[in-house]
Amino acid sequence: MIRYLFLTVRGGHFPWLIREETIPPGSYEWYKAFNSYPSCSGEIRHIQDVANTEFAKYDLVHINLSGASTENIVAIKEIIRNSSTKLMVNLDYGAQEYAEIERWRYDVGSFVKALGCADFLFAQTESQRSFLQLIWKHVLRRKERVPLIIHPVDTGAIKKFYVKPQERIETVAVMYHRYDKHLLIPAIIARGGEMRVFGRFQDLKVEIPTHLFGYDAKQIDLTLFDAVSVRHRWEKYVYALSHCTQALSYYTKDSQDRFLAECACLGIPAVSTTYSVFGRKLFPRTTFPPFHIEAMIKAMHKVKEDSDFWNYVKDYAWNKVEMFGDKPSVERLLNAMSDWGIKL
Repeated sequence: MIRYLFLTVRGGHFPWLIREETIPPGSYEWYKAFNSYPSCSGEIRHIQDVANTEFAKYDLVHINLSGASTENIVAIKEIIRNSSTKLMVNLDYGAQEYAEIERWRYDVGSFVKALGCADFLFAQTESQRSFLQLIWKHVLRRKERVPLIIHPVDTGAIKKFYVKPQERIETVAVMYHRYDKHLLIPAIIARGGEMRVFGRFQDLKVEIPTHLFGYDAKQIDLTLFDAVSVRHRWEKYVYALSHCTQALSYYTKDSQDRFLAECACLGIPAVSTTYSVFGRKLFPRTTFPPFHIEAMIKAMHKVKEDSDFWNYVKDYAWNKVEMFGDKPSVERLLNAMSDWGIKL
């Protein structure tokens, strides 16, 4: 029996979330993935709710390395040093530029020390892996190769929200990415020039409405998008998203991009950039370098106007996303740990 614990720290724990049947794609899904895997158990707990003497009862303690968790990681390593418990760490940022947050920039030693406490380390994107490998090899003098392991997706649960195409509203879903903050470019791509609604409204020749999700600022030019949803509870977001007919994710910074995993599970064809891991993995026919604007606009047209292509893009992503479901994700992680010589 492998006993797994995902540990949260201040700013990263939402008690309501662990009571939900479905969890958004991301690091929190690891505890559910382990809990459903044969001969494993998984838990998620806040660091303040775990006594020092409890850590040794777990085989694997997992924590995100962020500015808030730096000191906690060092403390936990001291607690488990003389036990068989392994400490697993992943960087809680999408790319290397986010590792250079202010706290670490002025105290790089604390970041390196926390990273060095890891018995096992993994990344979610190529640029993140490159950065972590740089520190691991040239600063910490370690020989292991940092693997790329994408956080698991609760495919079975998210797919339950699938809405039949004929029951949806013709809408382009656009995700706002708070790290690069693009609005104008994705607004233009999403509209796709003179895109027309097909079906009962085809004679009106109106543009398909665009819906911006996840916006986190107070003001926006309301001519950019037809509807804007601020960041709110996931179940409200996924309800609205599931009724959309196509999607756009315009990333210019390397990211796992869980929005596209949700689109894949909901049967929504998406256009994205090569900076999105899930874009490259799940939507290869509609993913382009971020400066290929015209190619993305043409892809939006083709997804809308060619029903065969719409179904192809949708079905490919629907099937491919299973590679990142709970079971294959746990197996990928355990195999990578085995490659490091770690036995649980």
